[in-house]
Amino acid sequence: MKTVRFVMALHNHQPVGNFDDVFDRACRVSYHPFLDTIEPFPWMKFVLHYSGPLWEWAEAHDRRLIQRVVEGARAGRFELLAGGLGEPILTMLPTADAVDQIRLVRRHLKKKYEVPTRGIWMTERIWEAPLAGVLAAAGVQYTVLDDFHFKAVGLRDRDLTGYFITEDQGRLLRVFSGSEFLRYSIPFRDPKDTIDYLRSLASEDGRNVVVYADDGEKFGMWPETYKHVFENKWLERFLRALEENRDWINVTTFSDVVDSVPAAGKIYLADASYREMTEWSLPVPAQKELQPILHDLERCGLAERARPFLRGGTWRNFKVKFREAAQMYARMIEASRAVADRSAAKMAEEAREELFRGQCNCAYWHGVFGGLYMPFLRFAVYEKLLKAEKLIAPANERPGHTMADFDLDGRPEIKLRGTKLNCYFKPDRGAALYELDDRERCWNLTAVMTRREEVYHQRLVEGVRKGVIIIQRPDQPLAEKAVSIHDQVRCKEPGLEQRLWVDRRLRESLVDHFLPADATPDRLRREEVPEWGDFASGEYEADLPRSRVGAVTFRREGRVGPEGRRLPLLLSKRVRLEDSTLEVRYAMSFPQGAPAGVLFAPEFNFGLMAGAAFDRNYFSAARENLGNLSALISRPGEPALGLVDEYLGVELWLSADPAAGFWAYPVETVNDSEGGFERVYQSSAVLPWWELKALPGEEQVVTLTLEVRHR
Repeated sequence: MKTVRFVMALHNHQPVGNFDDVFDRACRVSYHPFLDTIEPFPWMKFVLHYSGPLWEWAEAHDRRLIQRVVEGARAGRFELLAGGLGEPILTMLPTADAVDQIRLVRRHLKKKYEVPTRGIWMTERIWEAPLAGVLAAAGVQYTVLDDFHFKAVGLRDRDLTGYFITEDQGRLLRVFSGSEFLRYSIPFRDPKDTIDYLRSLASEDGRNVVVYADDGEKFGMWPETYKHVFENKWLERFLRALEENRDWINVTTFSDVVDSVPAAGKIYLADASYREMTEWSLPVPAQKELQPILHDLERCGLAERARPFLRGGTWRNFKVKFREAAQMYARMIEASRAVADRSAAKMAEEAREELFRGQCNCAYWHGVFGGLYMPFLRFAVYEKLLKAEKLIAPANERPGHTMADFDLDGRPEIKLRGTKLNCYFKPDRGAALYELDDRERCWNLTAVMTRREEVYHQRLVEGVRKGVIIIQRPDQPLAEKAVSIHDQVRCKEPGLEQRLWVDRRLRESLVDHFLPADATPDRLRREEVPEWGDFASGEYEADLPRSRVGAVTFRREGRVGPEGRRLPLLLSKRVRLEDSTLEVRYAMSFPQGAPAGVLFAPEFNFGLMAGAAFDRNYFSAARENLGNLSALISRPGEPALGLVDEYLGVELWLSADPAAGFWAYPVETVNDSEGGFERVYQSSAVLPWWELKALPGEEQVVTLTLEVRHR
């Protein structure tokens, strides 16, 4: 009789920074129900991976989950796959961090729970050739990738019924291939389809191995799947189908396969991830070009034959596609170097663990699942990185300034380091303030996102045009049938297609705008106001004082005014950091006088994670509540404007001398997610403004003071 070995591996993960109620819900509707359902089938073995952030949360809040998993592992029912503490993309880490992350988790499972681990879950299945050596150095024997990786180097389904040996610099690693067919079939197609697929790959010698490896959240957490998988008993029917065929289907583990079946051969894989990720990493124009090609191939019946030869981009391209990801990555590298340099510090071990948590992958990229657009995930990454730096900071550290290539783009940036704040400036991009760190609370108060065109916006617009959008309101009953999130056109509210505004430049702070007098907050939000100067994205000269004080002066000669009637302007922007206050003095010199009808409006973007919440509000200088952070604000002649976040316990006060008008508006993106299209608050844009008034040769001076207060 022909038989087959079937490995069912589930990857369970919640990112650093996710909310407690999300962790709790995942345990209630996915992780525990899965364990409940498989319990009556003790002969089946499963491979389980619980990411570092999820495991740490469960150790603190759901000890029963830990106990059930550990007992199953000790009994030989479950094989646990290790990973990095922060569930990082290993290719983005310094090698020492990657090795130490894995060793830390493996040591913890072995020492505390007496559960040894031999394999690792490869985060997002992102593979590059040197990882073979990195994993081997960490004591890992094997991992699992997608069949997409193997097909990219010439193998086909008939070849992928075992594991392979790869190596780097003489260090060996075994790699298994997960089936894309099963990824899309389980749990969305009838169990019979999986049984038929396994039957097609069974062999007389019983050595053939078929692997299903995918997210555990597909069992209960994805839309409609709780009802489909558990209430309608899809999983129970699937398990019974396996049991009815147990005479030829051996449900087993990676370790059992490695110990009993020789490798199918040697292989060197292309740098890749799962197929969808390679497409998400492409620039939008390339994505638009690729999609019709794939559709044409499907119509011609060539898609399956051509797919192995069609690949998108590399995961690393997210650092090009999204400047925010690149800056966060560069900030992580800076923190990693600081922790390594201070390895003898008293709190170095704790700092290293905080660094590892700040390397959690989800906030560094964007796809259906990636969380770069999720403010709370970015916020959490920066919080962990800043905590790591705080733990190893020298007690006698003094304020100062540094010029270096902090964002790894080949151009120098300026960092002002104070006792309570850090400020990073980009001289070649408008001398903008691109990061403002609260060192006491460990927050980056300017971790915001720019509004961009995304290729899935076309699907939203087309869905509205065709009338096939599903508005999934919280009180609306779920659909009867579960479908893959890749096949849905859902919206969490109507009218999102009218909010697809795209920013002309990156969302940063201290961006020097010159605008016409008819500008309004709503027109600014819609990007309908023309730029009447060449300062916002222009290059500034930087003058650092010889003393080590936290100060810098930026200068630029440019032109200001309506198109065709611009006049010269010499702008000096002197920035001084002291305690919790950032003082900015603007001096504008007009050789030919100031152009009439022009407003000077430096822009700030503050990221406080929530806009419409009741406890996040604007206040006037007289402490008058002006509305929450999702409101449009237009105030003439105010000495100050405050942003108060009662949840975080922080107040940001922007004072103007002389008094200024103040505009403010919410910056919101429209993003696709596993639950459908949604509107996400990214930041509050605040622009104090003054009318330009200066005769030829005169200088106009204005001063802004930003104060960070804790409640």
